[in-house]
Amino acid sequence: MNTFEEHLEAQGRSALTVGGYTADLQDFRQWYGLANGLPFTGLFTPTDVREYKSWLQTVRRAAPATINRRLAALRSYGAFLIESGRAEYNPAAAARAVKQQLVAPRWLDKTDQARVARELERSGLAARTDPARRAAARDAAIGIVLLNAGLRVAELCELVMEDVTLAERSGWLRVRSGKGDKYRELPLNLSARGALSGWIARRPAGPGHVFISKQHTALRPRAVQRMLAIIGRRAGVKLTPHTLRHTFAHNLIGAGVSLDQIAALMGHSRLETTSRYTLPGRADLARAVSTLDL
Repeated sequence: MNTFEEHLEAQGRSALTVGGYTADLQDFRQWYGLANGLPFTGLFTPTDVREYKSWLQTVRRAAPATINRRLAALRSYGAFLIESGRAEYNPAAAARAVKQQLVAPRWLDKTDQARVARELERSGLAARTDPARRAAARDAAIGIVLLNAGLRVAELCELVMEDVTLAERSGWLRVRSGKGDKYRELPLNLSARGALSGWIARRPAGPGHVFISKQHTALRPRAVQRMLAIIGRRAGVKLTPHTLRHTFAHNLIGAGVSLDQIAALMGHSRLETTSRYTLPGRADLARAVSTLDL
């Protein structure tokens, strides 16, 4: 397992991908032991892949996205076995992904965006100590920057002070190593500049990561996810970093921004990825069906 992790890191995979693939392989390893009555020694067959996929669909009842990600992890592991000389072919190469209905990613409508913004403001107003005010300013900056710049959570956590440029009428963030090691620069609107300035004014002075913990260490993606989940529960909204990123793209679509511009802002390599945001979301489909009740 450790060697597989090193293989993924050598390929330039992000920390989230490395963690996800190793967790997926661990799930396969556990299934393999139960299904075969033997410990997983590192090798597997196409039959194992087919049976595992069937088990995920019929017993685990996993979502198509989960199944496809685990098949992708097995394909990557199979490629690693070939490269390391432990196998002559990839047992997962022929595994077909589960087809999914094309529906837009989950985003927040304007009402839910207002609820989240209101909760972030309330946290700041309710703070009574300097540490609490500092944490509230940081959390507000995180939520507003994610909503108005569309960063991935790992990109947000990797920002250092040198990556931020703030002026009275403009501002920029530099993402030095996005997904696929792509560099991009993101303009900041007035809302993002204001929230970021408010946090930097309270942040302990000095270089280092922009978003830090109470111990002044770099904030980790899991900590951001937990914080947003808490804010979301208070606001009555299911809130994740990815939801805010999707909302950013959806808002741009609604404002008439072209797909090529949105792709550049999101760090997408293909317009097909960006075009998902033009598809109807679940709320759109629900409203369509509700018209039959009129």
